Amino acid sequence: REKRGVLVEWLLDARQERGGTWGYEEIPGGIDNSNTQFAVLGLGIAIKHGIPVDEKVLVAVTKYFVKTIERDGKRFRLRLTPETAFGPITSPGKTEATVMDTVPAGWPYTSGFPIASMTAAGASNLLVVRDGLQRLGRGGTRIVTSLDRALYASLAWISSRMTEYIEDNGAYYYTLYSL
Repeated sequence: REKRGVLVEWLLDARQERGGTWGYEEIPGGIDNSNTQFAVLGLGIAIKHGIPVDEKVLVAVTKYFVKTIERDGKRFRLRLTPETAFGPITSPGKTEATVMDTVPAGWPYTSGFPIASMTAAGASNLLVVRDGLQRLGRGGTRIVTSLDRALYASLAWISSRMTEYIEDNGAYYYTLYSL
């Protein structure tokens, strides 16, 4: 357990400018959404094993992904049911579907238009961070509300572009892994 805590500290120290993103060491300030995803997944494992992760880090990750999401499309009706894999993100114990209209949105690799692999990665980052914030008793706060809006918009992007997921040349397995 002690060694895991040291590894979490190393991961936190590797953040870009001590914010909510990670990148390549040789590119100072170079944010990489792919590296960020793997770092956030590591933090999620730490949280699930009771290794403390500072709430400020989770909030910084949330703020980055909320700030950088790119709208891409017309309003879309998103339906999340408790029977789906995404059911638990609506409300624990809820039995009816959550239906909402949202504008699909996603993330690019570093800049530009949203792509399937990075939108899946962004959604998974938000799911991990949401879980961490809820475990800290921060569910229902303003930051979680903004996180949820970005998460739902990314799920709408994924739902409205499933064909792109299947045809995402070069990142097919990476994209499916994120889903």
